[in-house]
Formats: sequence, structure tokens, C-alpha cells
Amino acid sequence: MVSIKTLLEQQSPPIVLQSVSVAGYAAPAQVQGGDATELARMAALAEAILADPQALAQFSDRVYDRLEQDMGLMQERAGYSRRTRM
Repeated sequence: MVSIKTLLEQQSPPIVLQSVSVAGYAAPAQVQGGDATELARMAALAEAILADPQALAQFSDRVYDRLEQDMGLMQERAGYSRRTRM
């Protein structure tokens, strides 16, 4: 099994962002396109993270932090929007 560090250090081609729905919906990676090599690398990385409890906890914490930041920005924008309408 390949280590997480090895998977993260592998060079990957630049990511080309495709259009994303304004509502925040996103399709699975297979639907969005991309080559099979990149999908295989993502699957291997996900498998390695799921197999390592410490890596899974760190990943979960980072996802939670990002969601918390995003919610804060959404609340800030909503508050700004309410103030400008008055």
C-alpha cells in the first residue's frame, strides 16, 4: 500500500475548474470528466486516508474548518445584503 505522503507528493497536472452550480451542487468526479489516471489517484488517496485513523481525523477537521469558514462568509454576505437594501 502506498503511503499518504507519497500520494500527496506525486505531481499532477494543473486542475482546470469547470463551471459549478451557483447553488453549490457538484457532480461526482466521474461525471465532471477528467482522465482515468487522476480518478485513480484520487481513489488511492481516499483509500489511504480511510485506512489511517489519524489522517482521517485530520482530514475531517480540515473539512469542518472549511465548512465553518464558508458558513461565516455566507452569513456575512447575507448581513451585508440586508444592510444595503434598507
